[in-house]
Amino acid sequence: MRSPRAEWAIASVVKQVAIIIDELSISTSHTLPYVLHTLPYVRLLDKEIMAALAERDWLMAALAALGNSGVQGVRVETLAKQLGVTKGSFYHHFAKRQVLLDRMVAYWQRIATEQVIEQTNASTTDAGERLLNLALFVFESRVDYDNIESAIREWAASAPQVAEVVAAVDAKRIAYVAELLRGAQIPPDVAQRRAHLMYRALIGEYTWRRHGGEPLSKEALRDMVRLLLVSP
Repeated sequence: MRSPRAEWAIASVVKQVAIIIDELSISTSHTLPYVLHTLPYVRLLDKEIMAALAERDWLMAALAALGNSGVQGVRVETLAKQLGVTKGSFYHHFAKRQVLLDRMVAYWQRIATEQVIEQTNASTTDAGERLLNLALFVFESRVDYDNIESAIREWAASAPQVAEVVAAVDAKRIAYVAELLRGAQIPPDVAQRRAHLMYRALIGEYTWRRHGGEPLSKEALRDMVRLLLVSP
């Protein structure tokens, strides 16, 4: 028995062939041998098209949809239309929608936390300068980023698995800021408290900007970092 996905794929090919035959006004009996001969090559070409659209393209589109419409807006058909492909391309990378959602959250964790830490560490060896670079980057006003961060947290309120990832992300971000503060000679207990203050200011900034508030200026961010680095 064929799977629903296979049935859908076959139906799509048959429909496309029928349209071509109709448009060319050619007899089916004359064209059928040609179609059957060509079908394997059509399938090869279809696989090449599917592969050309990388998994990352789907994940980025899914994150954008999440930020704009919440998790309910992350729909396979809608994403396929936006990307200009059929659902077959989706199934080339993901077995089902839930797999997309799981990988989307993992991708967000990678690009919005781990990648940011790697970038910051590569920017300089001075802990204080790293903290400033981090603040200037993560507090930068980007509507899409604000929307995604807020949408993931809203989703996490009703999805335990997502909540676990968000908690891990929060813990890692706070731990990294505390590490930078300790590297700048701030005592561990004070570093931990100040890391929490900076991170909660960041989460508040996302909400503030999402509701139309003016973003913090670079001067204000520099002042904040200077205060965080003051020896107690």
